[in-house]
Amino acid sequence: MKKRLFILIFIFTLLTSAFLSACNPATTNTAPTPTATLSPPPTPTPVPIRLGGYLDTIFMYEVNPETAAQQVLDGTIDIYASGLDKQQIAVLEDSTIQQAPSINKQYELLINPVDTSKTAGTLNPFSSSDVRNALNYLIDRTYLVDEVFLGGAVEKYVPLPYGLSDYTAYENTIIQENEKYGYDPIKADDIISTYMTENDCEKNEEGIWTYKNKPVSLIVLIRDDDAKRTQIGDYVCNQLESLGFAVDRQYKNQNLSSTIWAAGDPYQGLWHLYTGRITYDEKTYNSDELFELYYSEQSRLNEIALYSSYTTDDVFRDGAAILSSHTYESLEQRDELFKDLLASCNDYSFRIWLIDELSYTPYSPKLQFDNRLSYKTNTDLQTVFTLQALDTWGGEINWGTNSLLRDAVNPVGGSRAASEKQFLHFTELPAMIENTDSNKKSPILINSVEVLFNSMLSYTQDSAWIGVASIDEIAVPNDAIISWNEEKDAPIYADAEYMHDAVGLATAWLATYERQKPKDRNKIKAQQQVVEDLKVIENRGYITANVKVTVEYDNSIYDLKWHDGSAFSIADIIMSFITKTQLVDKKSALYDPYIAQEIGEEIANFRGFRILTMKPLRIEYYTDSHALLVSDNVKPLWIDYTNGQQNWAMAAVSNTISAQKSANYTYGASLDNESLYLDYLKGASLDLIEETTTLLQEQSHIPYETLLAPYIAKDIAKKQYSSILDFYNEYKHFHIGIGPYMITNLDALTPTVTLQRFDKLTIPASVLVEKILAPQ
Repeated sequence: MKKRLFILIFIFTLLTSAFLSACNPATTNTAPTPTATLSPPPTPTPVPIRLGGYLDTIFMYEVNPETAAQQVLDGTIDIYASGLDKQQIAVLEDSTIQQAPSINKQYELLINPVDTSKTAGTLNPFSSSDVRNALNYLIDRTYLVDEVFLGGAVEKYVPLPYGLSDYTAYENTIIQENEKYGYDPIKADDIISTYMTENDCEKNEEGIWTYKNKPVSLIVLIRDDDAKRTQIGDYVCNQLESLGFAVDRQYKNQNLSSTIWAAGDPYQGLWHLYTGRITYDEKTYNSDELFELYYSEQSRLNEIALYSSYTTDDVFRDGAAILSSHTYESLEQRDELFKDLLASCNDYSFRIWLIDELSYTPYSPKLQFDNRLSYKTNTDLQTVFTLQALDTWGGEINWGTNSLLRDAVNPVGGSRAASEKQFLHFTELPAMIENTDSNKKSPILINSVEVLFNSMLSYTQDSAWIGVASIDEIAVPNDAIISWNEEKDAPIYADAEYMHDAVGLATAWLATYERQKPKDRNKIKAQQQVVEDLKVIENRGYITANVKVTVEYDNSIYDLKWHDGSAFSIADIIMSFITKTQLVDKKSALYDPYIAQEIGEEIANFRGFRILTMKPLRIEYYTDSHALLVSDNVKPLWIDYTNGQQNWAMAAVSNTISAQKSANYTYGASLDNESLYLDYLKGASLDLIEETTTLLQEQSHIPYETLLAPYIAKDIAKKQYSSILDFYNEYKHFHIGIGPYMITNLDALTPTVTLQRFDKLTIPASVLVEKILAPQ
């Protein structure tokens, strides 16, 4: 017993000793090492996702270009987006202000080329292409660069703007034109004198050219609201007087001069030369279009009598048309067409190109944006999505421009002026976008695209993200929607009825033409062939297309919100397409000849669309339009009208107004109908839009109901119109966008526009920028 107790006590003592030893480390002769205190790693601050734009607020102001550079220097404004010339930015020398240079203005002499001898009883020397051409030799462009533009310009002889990729590609051809038409006043005098004497003209005792004993007086329209054009006009007049012409210098502003050269009849002989200037925008930088635009009677500007008076030969006209429509069969053919047209456009000399002016966009070093072409700073979506304060986001900036809120704004036929487009771009969201630097297209709201060509057509693959294939025949399915029949209040499908109607219309046209012009056998024979071809199609039972495009949209489109809070709908896409078909349909109450002229060919070549699936949204469409580059064939159905974006409800309101001719989308139609020019931002249109929206809200109106009812319930329709009215009550305008910024305030008198970040845009700003700057 005692032995067992002793063992237990020993074990307890041993354990206690071990425990105490563990708790009290042994003492040593070395200095103690301090124990490091380990802090837990800091919790990283989460980086917030920035939705919409990088900036919080953008204040846009109209700023006098003469003081704009100083205001950027003083910090009154952070950017002047309309461009300044070299003299205007002189104050920025040695400053830290950034200056993005580019060409964005070209100066020209626009010429009246018609024969006025019978209509006005006067001789127009410029009805001769030789005389027009001789003006090139009469003008010393180097003098203009040095004396008028103080070195901030380059001499210009062809329509291609200096510095563009196509200008560089064809520089050898352009140099040849420059050398061919260099300053040579003696040569100009010889050519013009030969023409004058051959047309029974002679100089009087004072050395003035006369025709039928009367001085040949040349009327030159000189813009007096533009100092450079005034100087150019006076210089040209001096040169003409040196050759013995009497010159009538008529100094006029934009409105007065345009009523003569643009709105007037050139055969009245009211002018001979006009000091023109073209400010570039995204349309004029379509190099392929320039020759047809500026020289051909087929120009999209031919509603102007001057342009419709042009006459070119078949080779030039057809080549310009091929370029403009992108229907060249290969890049090699495009190359040859460019060289040929550059070398021959001055044979016509409907305009004499003078100067490409260097323009500078000054902006604060605290700003950054990824658009290096300053001519597009105020019109390009790349600027919209990348503009931010340096190395941060948020904050506000002051944006200056040369004009603001001067014209009517609506997304169909509103003003095309860059000053009116600049703030609209901030409110838009594209399905795909073109990178300014690379010209490559990137998908923004699209997952995939597949393009199917007729095997007879050529194409060049330029975008890896677009699938491409070819097939011998592309049949358009009978349930594809082509247009809308207003009389029957129903869709037009690519079915037997459509084909039967096409035969009937072609036959009726033929019968009318045979009755009215029985001697025009060539036209009658051609139309007879059209009728026979349509009958073959009718018997076959389906129509065909050159191109089929299938687009799959990202599901994120269903999370999109319009600025009035209403949800994006497939109805928004369908409404855009149907509205455009009605704008070009002469049988529709919406028909607008000015819009039809712009998009008529595109709609005429359209062969139908179908919605394949809802989620993801997959739409296929068929067209006879064809372009060599695969990406140029991709024009996805989206919420775009001809000049902006809007939802189905706003389109329904404006369509109702336009159909009633109370107001019209275009300025031309408003003049024709003596109606208002529809303006979503200001003026008498606002009351009209409010009244019509209230009426449609009371009716729970669904436009094109057969097509749109599956996507819009009556209660949703009523709510959508209510959202428009609520938006108007708060913001006092009707421009309801869907992009990264919304217009929250405007003042047409000041004038100013305030844009604020739209935080309900569900796509992060960084994602948008990544897609834009890294095209696939």
